[in-house]
Amino acid sequence: MQGETFAHKSGKSAVVRQPETEEERRGAYRAMHACPTSSIRVEASDPIARDALKDFPFPVDSERLPGVFHLGFHGESSFGCSPWLVQRPEGNMMMDSPRFHPGLAKELDAKGGVSLMVLSHIDDVGDHQRWKERFPNMKRVMHKADVQRYGDTRNIEIKLDSDSADGQIGSRDYWQLGDGLRALHTPGHSRGSVTLLYHGNNKSAHPAAEGGGSAQAEGIAFTGDHLALSGRTGALTGFPRYGYDLAMQSESIELLARPDLKFRWILPGHGRMIRFENDEDRASQIMVAAANTKAGRA
Repeated sequence: MQGETFAHKSGKSAVVRQPETEEERRGAYRAMHACPTSSIRVEASDPIARDALKDFPFPVDSERLPGVFHLGFHGESSFGCSPWLVQRPEGNMMMDSPRFHPGLAKELDAKGGVSLMVLSHIDDVGDHQRWKERFPNMKRVMHKADVQRYGDTRNIEIKLDSDSADGQIGSRDYWQLGDGLRALHTPGHSRGSVTLLYHGNNKSAHPAAEGGGSAQAEGIAFTGDHLALSGRTGALTGFPRYGYDLAMQSESIELLARPDLKFRWILPGHGRMIRFENDEDRASQIMVAAANTKAGRA
């Protein structure tokens, strides 16, 4: 977040330039609130800091992805994963768990609450139980292979497995979770990693899309830790250093290059987001990432 102000130096995050404009300051304060370890400090109080807290959920791209938001409030217990929100007529969906914060909960109430939480894999479950307590009607979704005592995931409401699958794409199971919302089993980083494919709703069906583009036309893959843009190399990576089974993960990454999986964006749990120019660009970059992951190259 806020690359003009923060960057990696010697393997750590650092302030590389003080924010100058009000917009830059507000962006830096959003990063401060999102920081999973609360490591960002200010020398003097600033009323903009309090206002920036209310910026979350923050639009990813209000023109091309109406109704899609970054939730901020990254959690230390989920290794700082990026959580997302999608507004949907049939109920809002949270992708992975943000750090619980009453202020964020209040802003989510204003957007209609949360009815579905999809957890990409075991590392990014974070404060899912606290969010369940805050939104008791919310249903949590996770692949059965990643359900375990760690993270208290045994009480997840919807556990995905082969018996409940709606079909297969290639050799991988998928589950239809709602209109334009499909979970695809993409094991490798973990046994139960899933990628959530979202193709939006018609503009007429959702007020968040008024005056903007269409997430239906753009398409999103919420990839968790399966695949992301590396800030270090500027290329897609499967984070092979942390993979459970690199050969399996490489096959799962290749699956996302299929021409029938129409998406222009990757919104990951870790790493940076990316918007592809077209289907050919997507396939080309993903196939390179699959080969690099199989070879253990980051």
